[in-house]
Amino acid sequence: MKYSKILFKLNSENKPAYFMGSEIRGTFGYGLKRVVCVNPSFECSDCFSKEQCIFYDFFEKKNVYHKYRFDIELNSDSYEFSIVLFSKACENIPYIISAFYETFTKIGFGKDRLKYEDFEIYLNSKKIYKDKKLKLPKKLTKKIKKTDDYHKSVVINIKTPLRIKKDSTYVYDERLDLHDILLSIYKRSISLKDKKFKRIELQDDYKIIDKTLCKRYIKRYSGIQKKSMNFNYSSNKLK
Repeated sequence: MKYSKILFKLNSENKPAYFMGSEIRGTFGYGLKRVVCVNPSFECSDCFSKEQCIFYDFFEKKNVYHKYRFDIELNSDSYEFSIVLFSKACENIPYIISAFYETFTKIGFGKDRLKYEDFEIYLNSKKIYKDKKLKLPKKLTKKIKKTDDYHKSVVINIKTPLRIKKDSTYVYDERLDLHDILLSIYKRSISLKDKKFKRIELQDDYKIIDKTLCKRYIKRYSGIQKKSMNFNYSSNKLK
């Protein structure tokens, strides 16, 4: 499966909000819609081209595993974050970059809508934007390859909010097991490859040495619902 990782680094001393992910995702949505929308009404519900629209695919399509993922740490000291595109979503790299350029320079972040002109962009670890100049490489994607290498001891550090359902209910604390995490990864992988889900039996031939999962609570603002909402998630680590 092919993928692309785009990293953005804003050269600023401004500290982002604790839950920067909500802020980034919301403003990126506005930027993306500005860049790609061809509907004069700016509405998605009855749009003639929504099935071919990246904004509709990323933000409006329901009950699907989206082919992108933000990589954003909680309580970061700086605006440095990534978006990872999978499979067909990699074809939209120019639109993604254009949307973030729109976000940084014209929309802004926070209540004061702070805008930024000094930033860097990296594609798969290679710098492609600096000093207001963009240069895309010929090869835009990488491939996830199978490997026979493994490690006897693995530590999973949860640096971004983790939300996993177990028996149709979100589980945040010690009830969340490695089996649940692996099954969630498998389901997402199958969806990204556009394959039908097949039930598998995971072998529980492992031993948990240390598990310090806990439930955390934060508030985030929903641009769609126009109000603050409680957001629960798991954090810490599993070894």
